[in-house]
Amino acid sequence: VSVRFSKLHDVNFALFCQTLIFVTFNKVVTAQYFIWYFSLLPLILPALSFSKKDMLLGAMLWGFAQSSWLLPAYMLEFKGNNTFMFIWLEGLAFFCANVGILAKIIRKYREVSSNIEEKCNLQKLD
Repeated sequence: VSVRFSKLHDVNFALFCQTLIFVTFNKVVTAQYFIWYFSLLPLILPALSFSKKDMLLGAMLWGFAQSSWLLPAYMLEFKGNNTFMFIWLEGLAFFCANVGILAKIIRKYREVSSNIEEKCNLQKLD
């Protein structure tokens, strides 16, 4: 990620991606870690130009994955129920949701940045 997005205007995006990757691939995940990459999200969202539909679907996917992961964790921590299998399954689903959302964000960023580079190259030719 740091090599691919190494230009000065890509720093915010690289920081966001590295933080999301670190939190997603960390073997210990708690809800407070999400603030690490949520704080960087406003820096990259204007450059991505997602449609409202895409943003809503992404937020719903992430929210559903997180809440379905937190429910069995709550049942284990506070109720004392044996929910280890459910936590593991929901952890896999949450991991896949985060990786899928990150992949979509990277694809959109590449699309937008390639369009900008193409316009800049056309202006240089004129």
